[in-house]
Amino acid sequence: MRRLRGAVAPLVGVVVFFGLWELLLRAFGVKAFVMPTPTHVIGKLADDPGFFWREGLVTVREALTGLVLAFVAALLVAVPIARSRWLERAVQPIALLITVIPLVCYAPAFVIWMGPGFRPIAGIAAVVSFVPLMYNLTTGLRAADHDMVDLLRSAGASRLEVLRHVEIPSALPDLFAGLRIGVGLSLIGAVIGEWFALVSHGLGLWIRKAQGSSAGASLVWACAFALGLIGSVSLLALGIAERLLVPGEGRGRRAGSRPPASLT
Repeated sequence: MRRLRGAVAPLVGVVVFFGLWELLLRAFGVKAFVMPTPTHVIGKLADDPGFFWREGLVTVREALTGLVLAFVAALLVAVPIARSRWLERAVQPIALLITVIPLVCYAPAFVIWMGPGFRPIAGIAAVVSFVPLMYNLTTGLRAADHDMVDLLRSAGASRLEVLRHVEIPSALPDLFAGLRIGVGLSLIGAVIGEWFALVSHGLGLWIRKAQGSSAGASLVWACAFALGLIGSVSLLALGIAERLLVPGEGRGRRAGSRPPASLT
């Protein structure tokens, strides 16, 4: 019963939220071109699901590419700064600048540097999701069992072997936490990038085009619902991946509790 209540709670929250949204708009007689009701938006999605599927796949490809690039860059940076407090302090001002500069400032600059199209959009998505991934990876790498690290080094393990068998498994829970943040940020980066990159497809492009459309509000909210669904499915997939890759005991306490058999 406890698991059933836990599973039903999110559904109840969603139903109540959208139910109140629907009731308030109908009660105050708000026109659909100003603020559509959830049922109106769902009807818009149902009218042409193929359109939202095609445009959504474009945005997903851009966001996913950016997230992968951010992960690779974050790993390359997090490994050395996890071992050096001085290097971490040197990187902090740069990370702070990346965080505080408004996202809309990156988009035109990336289009100027890389030209219109896919590359600047993926680059924007990578930049905005890089910092949380870097900090979460750094935290996870530092949380590795120091006794285990010392044991492997005394057994002649290389730094790469220690990283592979102890530090990275230790960082997995923090990595998944960073990825949950990165998913949303990469989607935001892709949508903003599509506004500036002179592309012909993508949900962000249609959100911008909706400003001049007679059914603009409905299209904007339909695209927003589609992005919300993409984000929800992505988070669900991450949750499944975490359950597969991180043992149950590792989600409660750090991995790396015993040395790998290949090194002992």
